[in-house]
Order: sequence, then C-alpha cells, then structure tokens
Amino acid sequence: MLKGLLFFIIIILVVVSAIVLFAISIVLRFLKRMRKMATGELDEDEEYERQSTSRRQHQYAFRGGRTSRAKPNGEQQGYQQTRTEDGKVIIDNRQPEERKRKIIDADEGEYVDYTEE
Repeated sequence: MLKGLLFFIIIILVVVSAIVLFAISIVLRFLKRMRKMATGELDEDEEYERQSTSRRQHQYAFRGGRTSRAKPNGEQQGYQQTRTEDGKVIIDNRQPEERKRKIIDADEGEYVDYTEE
C-alpha cells in the first residue's frame, strides 16, 4: 500500500516537473525573442520570414514529406534549405545523393567554341 502510494506520488511529481520545464522553456524563448527585437538584432521582417519558413517545414513533414532525419546508418536525408541574396528561402527536398549528382560526367561531351554567324 505504501509502495503504491509512493510510486503514484513520484509519477505525479515527474509529470508536473515536465510540464513546468516545458512552460519555462516557452517563456524563456519568448523573452529571448523580445530581447532580440528590443536590441535591434531581429526585426519584424526577419521574424516573419523565420516563422513562415518554420511553417513550411512543418507542412512538408505533415504531408508525409521528408524532414531532416538521420538514417540508421548515420546518413542524413531530407531537405536542404538555402537563402538567396535577396532573402528568399529555397528548400530542396531531394535526397543528398541526388543533390550531389553531376548532370554531365567529365568524360562526356566536348567543349566547342560557339560563334554566331
């Protein structure tokens, strides 16, 4: 009887502490974002872009698309995200092997000087 009660109390303490830690992490993340916006390190446009990129990544994951997860053999699979000079985000969902693949092999084709007639 006493062991069961002690076990029940421990489980309740673990659950409550997990909830409290989760709430604290959310509050700290919010305060960090507010501090960055107050000091000028993060403006509203950058924050909007970060949130919309995050939403797109979650959308791909929800649809059954690939997200960046490690395969059992340690290789990475999933998307690659890059930013252009004007701030646009490009998300490449191809496999890493396909991304690295050369379109034309070095031994194929020949170099020809093109001149207009």
